[in-house]
Amino acid sequence: MRDDGRVDDPVVAFVRARLDEDEARARRVQAALDDGWNYFDETPTELIDPARALREVEAKRDILTAYVKIETDGHRDNGWIALRFAVETLAAIWSDHPDFRPEWAP
Repeated sequence: MRDDGRVDDPVVAFVRARLDEDEARARRVQAALDDGWNYFDETPTELIDPARALREVEAKRDILTAYVKIETDGHRDNGWIALRFAVETLAAIWSDHPDFRPEWAP
């Protein structure tokens, strides 16, 4: 671990960079909305990447599959705790959905 509390792990750095890019993109779109841009009139190309969206769905399903396997096997160890946290964190993406339960919040 470095002095700034970050881990020197290439995959962690990669994910952080992608999240930073996603955040910057979302902030640009939010700023455009705040300035009166209407999402339904025109959708910027940077918001549409179906290949990435499908990869994201697949990755999230892989997390769920790993969790269900551990849950089904009855091996509630640290791996189960970590995967449960990951699943609850994924569920929080849709916390505004009417079927979301508050107890799922990580």
